[in-house]
Amino acid sequence: PGPSRDRLRYGDVPPHLCAHGSDLGELSFEEKWLRDADMDGLRESVVYEPRAVFRDDLHKHPCSPRSAFLAKAATFCCCGACLCPLLLYLFIVTLTNFSVYGTTFTYSGYLKPVWSYLLAGMADNVTLAQWYARIAVTGNASVGKGPGSNTQMYFGWHEVRALLADFYPRIRNQSMKRYSEMGVSVQNKLMWPDTGTIMMGYTQKAHAVVRPVLASVLDKALQPRQECDGSACWNGAWLRGVFKARFAQTEVLSNRDLVWIVSSVLHKVLLNLDLSDDDARNFSRFLPAFAFPQPLPPVMAASPLAGWLFDIHGVLEVKAWLVKEYRRAIRKKWQFVDWDIRHDDLVLLANAMVDSLTLAGGLTVPSALDHMLALLFMQDSPAAKIRPADLQKQAVLHDFIMEALRLFPPVAGVPRWVTDDGGNTWAHQILNVGQALQDPSIFPQPHEFRPGRPGLNHADMNRSIGWADFALVGEDVAHPDSHACPGKLLSLQLMSAFLSEFVQAGPWQADDPAGISLNMYASSGYTLRKQRQSQRGSQAATDHEGFRLANKSSGLKPNGPLPAAPVPPLFRFCNWLPSLCRFVSIPIQCIEAPCGFA
Repeated sequence: PGPSRDRLRYGDVPPHLCAHGSDLGELSFEEKWLRDADMDGLRESVVYEPRAVFRDDLHKHPCSPRSAFLAKAATFCCCGACLCPLLLYLFIVTLTNFSVYGTTFTYSGYLKPVWSYLLAGMADNVTLAQWYARIAVTGNASVGKGPGSNTQMYFGWHEVRALLADFYPRIRNQSMKRYSEMGVSVQNKLMWPDTGTIMMGYTQKAHAVVRPVLASVLDKALQPRQECDGSACWNGAWLRGVFKARFAQTEVLSNRDLVWIVSSVLHKVLLNLDLSDDDARNFSRFLPAFAFPQPLPPVMAASPLAGWLFDIHGVLEVKAWLVKEYRRAIRKKWQFVDWDIRHDDLVLLANAMVDSLTLAGGLTVPSALDHMLALLFMQDSPAAKIRPADLQKQAVLHDFIMEALRLFPPVAGVPRWVTDDGGNTWAHQILNVGQALQDPSIFPQPHEFRPGRPGLNHADMNRSIGWADFALVGEDVAHPDSHACPGKLLSLQLMSAFLSEFVQAGPWQADDPAGISLNMYASSGYTLRKQRQSQRGSQAATDHEGFRLANKSSGLKPNGPLPAAPVPPLFRFCNWLPSLCRFVSIPIQCIEAPCGFA
């Protein structure tokens, strides 16, 4: 018997052959055999070549044009899923390669290690220490290889100290120079259209112009016995008055407030520029938008996609406004300098002020305070033995600050390039002052919080290295060839004054102590509330001499409100993504953490 007419299979004789009386003798042997086969199972097991089948009911057939289109689409999607990651990888590799002083930085040799470093720091200090152990060279746990094929990183205290002290001799014999770098990452030039580099990468000639000026308003402007208001000099009394006034009006404090509060003080000290609270808050929102695109490789940063994701045009517009305002403030503060003749120096100095207020003290001091407040209020804190009230004792306060800075250093690397063959080749070195503070040979049990460590306490600071302390020339912070932080004293006294007046204005309580956590870069966030209105009140605050000076308006006002800080599309995506992923129950720690870092 022939096949059922309502069950036509490949290899069956089409019905129209029989309908027109076709002679079976004209069929091939295979067609005759398939025509007469009795067993369906046998027929279905035959190996054959597919051939076209024509039917009237095409809409019912699984190989209809419509379903064939879907099959093709599925095939393209499947192939795309395999090829797209490869193409994306090749695209990334192409965009991420760049060269510095004859050394090529690649995706695998530089960008991947930097990304893994970032993620390790987002975990905790132990995970970061493990990252350093993995890059350590064989036989020397104090020296690491990379990131970068021509990079050596030093993280032993003695090694870092020796290399910091080596700055001045190498500067003199011209065997050292610096590049646009911050920490362990190379910065692109796109974010510095005026100078082509962050201030840490200035040439020695440009550095010699800027360094004495910055030092003159930072540590050189400390006058403990004078009446200061921040315009020409500063001291601890003035700083305490500023924060006393601030906390007298503050009932709720969050970690997000720290940047704008500190920025307001630093603008006064550096430029005698009086920012309103609204302008200071807007400035704090500008900081991440300015900082986040900087480590992108040059070609990637210049791409239209990066320009859109990070709104680089909008960010640079705000920066240009700041540079213009800072130039005006510099002319006013140093009015006896002929800046028309020294126009290039004015451009260098104004851009250095932007970097100082956004990346140096403007970023590191709030980061340090963020860690300190979290240590005071988090549940199961490493610093649980110290309570806020204990900080009213200056010795305890100082030791707490120094140990918090040691355990959670806001500065990691001090990079440089050196040559030993007259400049034919240059080697990249990163002096990791942050990891030097974790050296177990100098600081036993380095992952434990132990205030008052030898050489890092209120009576003895000879092991302090986090400010690149040993890169001074003759202990002169203003020397043109000094490369230690020019604001060490200011940063210490600012943090001390902040915490002292914060404690005095309390007591405070965290909304959710169990929800506070720390990584190497920041806290998870917190909100602190004043538990009662201070009995000292505003009347006592107004009796404080520092309060009077803090409210004495003697500075320059910005020429109009600060432009609104741009919110790049990537930041909007980061804000939106966690909620979406939580809604669909997808764990997103690996995505949420980098967004949080931004």
